[in-house]
Amino acid sequence: MENITFEDLACLLEEYKSCGFTGTRDFNFIESIVSSRKMPRGGGICWLRRIVGAKSPTDRLKEITEIEEWAAKSNRKDTADILRSFAVRIRQGSDLSDRQQEFMTALISQINQNIPD
Repeated sequence: MENITFEDLACLLEEYKSCGFTGTRDFNFIESIVSSRKMPRGGGICWLRRIVGAKSPTDRLKEITEIEEWAAKSNRKDTADILRSFAVRIRQGSDLSDRQQEFMTALISQINQNIPD
């Protein structure tokens, strides 16, 4: 694959490890590439490009931590559960849809302003 080297992937793999994202689909995929020293083919190429082009594990960890902090501040269990489910989704390597992002922003705004749901 052009522009993506095994060394880049090894560094990314270490970043995943340091952020505690071992066991995720993306981590396992990168680990298999690094250990086999074979670049993917077919749909794997698109998957690898998505991983490399996505937020870094460090940025995702920061986002997850912020969401979990907001969940802890919530006075409502259902709001906290929704926010935690968003954090889990991000931890697993998925992105939130625009609608989920808007909903999360609204929930955080309610928590910040101490408005009931």
